[in-house]
Amino acid sequence: TEGFPRPVARIWNVTNGQPERDLVGHTGWLLGAEFSPDGSKVVTGGLDNTVRLWDANTGAPVRTWSGHASWVHCVAFSPDGRWVASGSSDSTARVWSTESNDPVRGFELDAGTVKSVA
Repeated sequence: TEGFPRPVARIWNVTNGQPERDLVGHTGWLLGAEFSPDGSKVVTGGLDNTVRLWDANTGAPVRTWSGHASWVHCVAFSPDGRWVASGSSDSTARVWSTESNDPVRGFELDAGTVKSVA
């Protein structure tokens, strides 16, 4: 996927090097993106303070999660693909269920920008 400095993630075909589809919906530049372990979904985060889940095959939005008060710098799937973690400039990390619109847990870190989650 590609994002920065655009508000769009782009999925590329690794065989022919051509773009296949754009994931359109963020209103600010993207800072993080990751494929789910099975390759069926993509999660993105960016300057619009949201985390978004996409269908990788169609490019259709699945969920939009709000809750961070600042930029979302990083996103990651759990190994089973059921959970998404996000980290933000607001000094928080959050965990989301791919089956729900509500956060599962938030972590107030008081450590500045969270730049990596796993």
